[in-house]
Amino acid sequence: MTGCDTVSAICRHGKREAFNMVHKKRDYDLLDTFTYIGSTHDEAKRAEEAFILKLYGASSFETLDDYRYIAYKRAIGRSSLSSTFRLECLPPTSAAAKQHSYRTCLTVQEWMSNPLPPAEWAWQFQDGVLSPVETDIAVAPDTLLNMISCRCKPDGCRSMTCS
Repeated sequence: MTGCDTVSAICRHGKREAFNMVHKKRDYDLLDTFTYIGSTHDEAKRAEEAFILKLYGASSFETLDDYRYIAYKRAIGRSSLSSTFRLECLPPTSAAAKQHSYRTCLTVQEWMSNPLPPAEWAWQFQDGVLSPVETDIAVAPDTLLNMISCRCKPDGCRSMTCS
């Protein structure tokens, strides 16, 4: 859940922190979902979301989206000209965490010699290559994305130097 070859890491929350959180509180139930052979997508999603909320110290929130909004407001309130706001260090969205949970479950099941079909567990084939599904919802409404663009080319910029 905190990162390996097939599962991404969570910004500023590493393996040691997660290990200590689980073992000090003796809260193994969250992890059982990933080792159980019959775990469903919904069970994996719920376990991952609860785990990440606890990792961020936000277990009183019901969803990552609720906590992410509060964390964003706090981060913006603390930022100044001398500090930079790092969007990647916000908790993941519920939709991104869902895909993360599927990849976690797939990986653990693989380690336990119970292979699952990757295309059903947050992986997709693109041009013959297996790649992770990051989210299943749009990053922003089309109306907003259409308003945000550079002035380099009418069909959008393909340069990394554009501001």
